[in-house]
Amino acid sequence: MSFSDVISLLSGRDLDVSQCNSEQKGTPYLVGASCIDNDHICFYRWTETPEVISLKDDILLSCKGTVGEVVLNTVGKIHIARQFMAIRSKWPELLIPDYIEIFIKSSVQYLKITAKGIIPGISRIDIMTLGIAIPPIAEQKRIARRVDAIFKMISEFENRQSSLKDSVEKSKARILDLAIHGKLVPQDASDEPAIEMLKRINPDFKPSHNLHYEGPIPVGWQLTKMGDLVDIISGTSYQKTDIVITGNGIRILRGGNIQNGGIFLCDDDVFINASLTNDSNTIHKGDIAIVASTGSSELIGKAAIATRDYPRTQIGAFLRIARPKSILISEYLGVIFQSDYYKSHIKKTAKGTNINNIKTSYLTDFIIPIPPREEQGRIMCKIRYLLAILNQITDSVNSSE
Repeated sequence: MSFSDVISLLSGRDLDVSQCNSEQKGTPYLVGASCIDNDHICFYRWTETPEVISLKDDILLSCKGTVGEVVLNTVGKIHIARQFMAIRSKWPELLIPDYIEIFIKSSVQYLKITAKGIIPGISRIDIMTLGIAIPPIAEQKRIARRVDAIFKMISEFENRQSSLKDSVEKSKARILDLAIHGKLVPQDASDEPAIEMLKRINPDFKPSHNLHYEGPIPVGWQLTKMGDLVDIISGTSYQKTDIVITGNGIRILRGGNIQNGGIFLCDDDVFINASLTNDSNTIHKGDIAIVASTGSSELIGKAAIATRDYPRTQIGAFLRIARPKSILISEYLGVIFQSDYYKSHIKKTAKGTNINNIKTSYLTDFIIPIPPREEQGRIMCKIRYLLAILNQITDSVNSSE
């Protein structure tokens, strides 16, 4: 049966700005596909002069721009913009709205393929010429109930997956927090105190008793400033005229190269003339690359430890390198830079009006607790073991999606 035999189709119409308001006066105005969220309609405009009105139980289909969004009108009278069509059963005793919604959703992919023009659009004829098989009314209701139950199960499963992923990320953060506060592995009284290791790393190291740090530290640990353990190195500045063909110069790392605690090389990386080679801001194994300037409060301070040397690869001007004075402590410092303790410190200090910036002093004056060298080894072994388990859980969830 042709769809046109059993439904009426209403095409929307845009209103002039003067006809609209945001004070919820009059009839809700469905403006575009952005108003549909998880099968619910949200409104931010109303009109006291509605012209094309959708009624409760109409099926609303976005037909221009972002095409293929489908939602059941459970609200009542709605003025619809030209981006929408309202599909209404001519005989509800023959064809129920829930079944029409299922049918339209099942046809969306076909309708998207037929969408034409510079701005994609589904035409009235695309809808009206669809063929539809109509089962008895009782069967329509059974189908609608079954489909609704299946989608609820899918939604619950997706929510569980999302909740599990969130729990994994929180567990990772908790592991790092326990590690840097001496609560992940037991202390061993026979370990050489951390202060002896610090003196070997930096012969000029002198412990200070005036460092502000909340809470006690375990016996054998030592509080120090980050600047006692690393050198902070600025990035490479360059002009547009310094850029060369990809692969023929020096790769410049930017904020997008730092992801999930690792350094990733991207296809759109910038390369500059080899004459600007500078070994001091070339990435070496053990370096920690840091986003030091960005408009995003979420990205500022994002860090990654280099697990290998990166020849002919330098950091850009908006990044910094925290270079450990000894490779022996770099892995543990990498943990510090992934911890909520560090992230909280950066969030408090690196604030700007439009651009967030990390001054060198924000890093060098950062107070950190350092465990004995032997305990660092035990901590890293435990972290690798626990993170491997959590990563297996994440991989299992991802493979089931």
